[in-house]
Amino acid sequence: MRISSVHSSWLNINKLYPLGCVALIGWMLCHCTACYSSKESPSLGFYYWKTQFQLSQSEQLYLKNAKITKLYLKYADVGIDPQSGTVEPYTTLTFVDTTGTGSMELIPCFFFVNEVFIKLAPEETAALADSLCLLLHSYNFPFQEVQLDCDWTPKSRASYFAFLRELHYRIPEVQLSATIRLHQYKSPATTGIPPVNRGALMCYNTGELEDVHETNSILSPKAFSRYLVPNNYPLPLDPILPIFSWALVFRSQQFWKIIPEPEVKTLHDPLYFRPAGNWYEVQQPLFFGGHLLQSGDRLRLEGSSIPQLRQVMPWIKNTWTQESKVLSFYHLNPNTVTDFPPDSLRSLLTEIVPWEIK
Repeated sequence: MRISSVHSSWLNINKLYPLGCVALIGWMLCHCTACYSSKESPSLGFYYWKTQFQLSQSEQLYLKNAKITKLYLKYADVGIDPQSGTVEPYTTLTFVDTTGTGSMELIPCFFFVNEVFIKLAPEETAALADSLCLLLHSYNFPFQEVQLDCDWTPKSRASYFAFLRELHYRIPEVQLSATIRLHQYKSPATTGIPPVNRGALMCYNTGELEDVHETNSILSPKAFSRYLVPNNYPLPLDPILPIFSWALVFRSQQFWKIIPEPEVKTLHDPLYFRPAGNWYEVQQPLFFGGHLLQSGDRLRLEGSSIPQLRQVMPWIKNTWTQESKVLSFYHLNPNTVTDFPPDSLRSLLTEIVPWEIK
């Protein structure tokens, strides 16, 4: 089925549109089901973090074989416009083709740059919640859950939490979830607990990305042992595991660029790179991942694998409770289909819960 999304313009944060959100609540009551059933069986989910939605045939088959029940879609990245200084989405999702999603729940996700909530006072967040409601409504899809992604800090916490409360007030029949970073999980008394129904625990990016002495900043069992200790976090948590890769470029021993999902075959071309473990030194200038690399630049290839994920499952299990429902993976890309077999993903869930996945 081919469809196109109709986007209303993003509203100025100083304007309120209560009638729009009243209409949205009525639409939600007609189209959305109630909150999650307590009897819902644990399942697998995937994140789709691109600006155009269209599953290839191989991706459709992959998700089907992995028995994926939930697909988290990034509807928008929201930041501050450098020219006007207003809060605006700088990317929005376009649906090209929804073929292959009929058996999955589609969950809208919104990423907010932390500076948004540093800029906004708590009393200004009501208008932002109105704007997000109208953007949600413009997609014309039913949904049971909305997920917010923001790495809040002490300076932004009051405004971010106020925004979450405003949003929950406008769509009360919808489950609100928020991403939880590992440092926020470890120190809830310091960082605060977001006022949402559920947390999506980001079990990756545990190391120092810019540190030239780091080995794998995406996934480190040693780092997990520091963060993922039982602490009775007061929200139901659904863990997210990394199945992505990147190459970190260092120039003159200083971090320079991130190249997502690099072409590994090129890294093994001796004409351009000299490998040493997961480091690759550039032998002569070349364009790689959209960037001009110079001789002497060094790249650190980072990622994860099924054996590495198995190593951290004992710590993931510490966060899983009877209210946990989904083990998710970030994110779907062409490498996922070849590097992470569906059976292997399902087996990770069976290491957490004592029953067979349906």
